[in-house]
This record gives sequence, structure tokens and C-alpha cells, in this order.
Amino acid sequence: MSTANVFTKWIIIRSGFLQSKGNVGNGCVNILRSLELEYGSKGTRIELENWDDDTEHTAEYIYQLSSKENPPDVAIFAFSWGCGYGFINLARSLQKRGIDVKYAVLCDPVYYGLAKWRALIPKTLYSKVYITVPGNVKEVFWLRQNVSKPAGHDLRAESPYTCIHEPIILDVKHTDADNSPQFMALCNEVAAKLMAGPRVI
Repeated sequence: MSTANVFTKWIIIRSGFLQSKGNVGNGCVNILRSLELEYGSKGTRIELENWDDDTEHTAEYIYQLSSKENPPDVAIFAFSWGCGYGFINLARSLQKRGIDVKYAVLCDPVYYGLAKWRALIPKTLYSKVYITVPGNVKEVFWLRQNVSKPAGHDLRAESPYTCIHEPIILDVKHTDADNSPQFMALCNEVAAKLMAGPRVI
């Protein structure tokens, strides 16, 4: 595949539970709109996906439409189960293909696994539940709230080389977190960092 036919930068947005592209008022759709207007161009791909879309399919799509010699720069922006399921599994699917996640922005990340009830446990037990960030993720920015349940769970890095920043605290309910101006601003800030790197075409 020639360099004219590959994407060098990818931003994947994973929405939360019960959200979809059809919910035009949700925060993830608004972030897509903002990023497309600013950064949508030749060589850059911005995708909006449901929280539980098949991550193997997405990873293979990225792999096939990117240079094999020079892996693409990838950022994942996610909300709620889009973090605890979508982001985590997509990062692992990309890892199998030798692709790193340069940046992640996680908004009120909620644990997802066999014991889904952990998302609703009392605050006193929250420290016992955490989301493990895969080793191919380089830098994580995140936001959380403690106003309602579910609420963002702690993050732990699988690799000592992963940088997880201190969270931004939101004063909103979980269902409103993705529409917070702080999430929008952080996604735009990190997208600018991603675009600042070398670009081809």
C-alpha cells in the first residue's frame, strides 16, 4: 500500500452504555463533530464507535489502513463502559498488531468485566476495584466524578512506562460527565498534541 493510501493518525472515540451515533446530543458525538471540523483531513481518520463494538475488527481496520513500516499515532477518547470495556480491549487488540496507543482521554471510566456489579459498589470499597491500563498505552489523561453511581474507578498501569496523570474532578452526575466542557476541552487539547507530531501526505 502506497503512502498515499494510508492514515498516519487515528482518533477513536468510544461512547458510553446506551449511547450511539443516533444520539446526536451525547457528548461523544459533539466531540467527534468538533474534532472533525478541526482535524479531519487527508492522512487523519476520526471514528466514533459504540462502547461494545468489536475491538478486533477496529484494530484490524486500523492495521490494514496504516503503514506497516511506520505504525500510526493512535489516540482513544472514551466515556464510562467505553473506557472499562472499549478502550481496554481496543488497546489490547492493537497491541497484538504492534500498534501503541499514544494518548488516551478517559471520562469517568467504569469497570467492566464478569462481575459488572462492581460498577455499583459502595464508595468505601471503590479502592478495591480498578481498571488496568494495557502496557502499550503511553499516556493517559482522565476525568472522574463522585456525585453519583456509577462513578469513575481508579486506574492502574500494567507497565511502568505508562504515564497516568492525576484526574480532573467533575462536579456533575455520571450521565452528564461526557457533556462536560472539561471533557471536550481535554479531548481537543490532546488531539492537538497528536496532530503536532510528524504528518505525511
